[in-house]
Amino acid sequence: MKTIIVAAFASIMAVTSSSAMAQGQGSPAAQAPRSAQGGIQGVVQDAESKTPIASASVAVWKKGVPAIVAGAMTRPDGTFRIEGLLPGLYIVKITMIGYDTHTS
Repeated sequence: MKTIIVAAFASIMAVTSSSAMAQGQGSPAAQAPRSAQGGIQGVVQDAESKTPIASASVAVWKKGVPAIVAGAMTRPDGTFRIEGLLPGLYIVKITMIGYDTHTS
């Protein structure tokens, strides 16, 4: 079987809620983070030839939770992007016919 390599990046963005100044009051409403969301993006390539692997399956589990929380398939250029993840530790599994499964 061939080997997959993955270059992945994770990001977290705070989503804030802003309120307009109430009529007749002199101070704006307090702004507080409502929730934080993040994402994982990366490129899946053949370990030997470094060519992109299209249509590989990308599955994401929250560490300690048995159910998949998100997933995607790689694009023709081998890239993928999964958004809307809450902060935490995740396990990412990449699978493709003819390749060893990659888990990180």
